[in-house]
Amino acid sequence: MKKFVKGLFCFTILAIMIFGASYGMAGTPGVTADKILVGSTLDQSGPSAFATKQFVLGCKAFFHKINSSGGIHGRKIDIVFEDGRYNPAATVAAGKLLIERDQVFCLLMDSATAGTLALAPILAQEKVPQICPLGQSSAIGFSKPKRYTFPLLPPYEIQTAVLVDYAVKELAKGKSPKIAIMYQDDEYGYSGLRGFQKALKKYNLKPAVEVSFKRGNVDFSSQTLKLRSKKPEYIILHNMWREGSAVLKEARKMGWKPQFMGTSGMSSERVIKLAGKEAAAGLITVSLCVDINGNSEGAIEYRNALKSYDPKIPVGSVYRLWGYGATKVLVEGLKRTGKDLTREKFIDALETMKGYANGVTPPVTYGKNIRYGGDSVLLQKVVGEKNVIFGDWRK
Repeated sequence: MKKFVKGLFCFTILAIMIFGASYGMAGTPGVTADKILVGSTLDQSGPSAFATKQFVLGCKAFFHKINSSGGIHGRKIDIVFEDGRYNPAATVAAGKLLIERDQVFCLLMDSATAGTLALAPILAQEKVPQICPLGQSSAIGFSKPKRYTFPLLPPYEIQTAVLVDYAVKELAKGKSPKIAIMYQDDEYGYSGLRGFQKALKKYNLKPAVEVSFKRGNVDFSSQTLKLRSKKPEYIILHNMWREGSAVLKEARKMGWKPQFMGTSGMSSERVIKLAGKEAAAGLITVSLCVDINGNSEGAIEYRNALKSYDPKIPVGSVYRLWGYGATKVLVEGLKRTGKDLTREKFIDALETMKGYANGVTPPVTYGKNIRYGGDSVLLQKVVGEKNVIFGDWRK
């Protein structure tokens, strides 16, 4: 009998050790003794797939850098994707699969404002952290902080306000310019519109015209004609690269040459490719990252990490740098949490970030009921076939 009890005791201890090694001593989903599993609903198909596939490469380059040096507190990081398809319903379905089937620890870089907002109630219910969603509406967390959501990039309200400031103060030299905006007819678009309207009010200006379009629209001839009819000097294109490129092409056909400006969705050099360098010439856009080919420490670190991950992959677009910076925020949070990793302790650790500089994006600030992320942007201008950043970070 004593031998049986002793044997049962040893078996129980062994079972606990195995269970603890396999699933984490605290039973935290996605965490084992040597691994952390992260999920993402980044679009693998649909209209934003070009950009999101670039985010993935930047993400994987940094994970490779970290895992090659032993991981975080002895754990290596892996990531699994489900296609959100730039569609709120698909994003919700993808998020549920990652949480329920794959048992991920947290989500990283879920894209699109509408999808991120649709997913938020599920994350709150399941208490799953969401790190650096790519949607940049203040509704995601800036104006109404959500415990489980940690935005990275400056809200669209800030982006359009900076563009209005630049147009009034530096381009129009303090005169009263006519400024218009084109925006998508959803929360993504409304967020930029709010910043645009508030900034104009500060200068006692009224919009030359506000033109909207529906998600998925492909013909922008009527929107371009409506913009032109009011004869604005400056036009802010608050949209993704495909829609903005269409407007630039239409304007060139008409021989119309106002000063076009754009928020972060227009910051990729893909705009130059789609619209043509003549139509895109002089376009001024918001940039949320340092120059990817520049000499800053962050850019050099990224290029070295990408080369180490796969020497055959070119430096690529700014979107890779976004992905790299977002992943650095996730990893910094994991470092600060320590070995005893749980979701709630991870959130507490993220909330200690005050001006955390990842060297790539604006400095990041979180805290109790604070989800600012970054609050400043750079400006860049299309010169030839490249975007050239000018000036310093602007708030």
